[in-house]
Amino acid sequence: MKKTVLLVTGIAAALAGCRKEEVASDDPAPTYTTASYAPYAVGNWWVFTGVNVPPGGAETPNSLRDSLYVAGDTTIDGRSYAHLRGMRFGSLVVDQWVGVDGPRLVQRNGAVLMDVTAVSDTIEVSPGSTAIDSIATVLKSQSLALVTPAGTYVSDHARELVFYMAPGFTSPLFEREHYVADIGIAEYSTFYASSAVEVRMRLAAYHIEP
Repeated sequence: MKKTVLLVTGIAAALAGCRKEEVASDDPAPTYTTASYAPYAVGNWWVFTGVNVPPGGAETPNSLRDSLYVAGDTTIDGRSYAHLRGMRFGSLVVDQWVGVDGPRLVQRNGAVLMDVTAVSDTIEVSPGSTAIDSIATVLKSQSLALVTPAGTYVSDHARELVFYMAPGFTSPLFEREHYVADIGIAEYSTFYASSAVEVRMRLAAYHIEP
């Protein structure tokens, strides 16, 4: 039976902290296969709605509405990849190929999205561009309660990107993704260290083939 969830109405903890919607635990993450965090059969889709979250303040809905869907799949060098397309933060185009490489979820270019064996590891620091001096990729495993319009979940793994800006630009910029077994990404967010507001995109609806 196809499973569809309807839309429901309605780096650093020192910098951002945990708010009531996100309660982190030091308990080790449970063991799931890497593939369970990537239910990327062709035809699956996810919809996200946004909120602005100030430190210690009441969150407010914003006008952002994102989507992600699996447009196709292919095999490259013996590894299966899903073609993900969609939109992030209302304007950033998603167009990437994602596959499973042992304990890791990776893009076709080798970039690591998630690792079920990571505890809290900075796995890569890559060069940036004119405005970005470097980008650090941090993988984390922790139990984190997420309250979203689609339901309440526990995220076991996360990826955090830290964009260290070049002199003269705001620094640094953080982006986070939270993965839930059998769902995929249930929430992602972005904020500047110097900003008073974090933008969070939360799962509002999804459809996953059995």
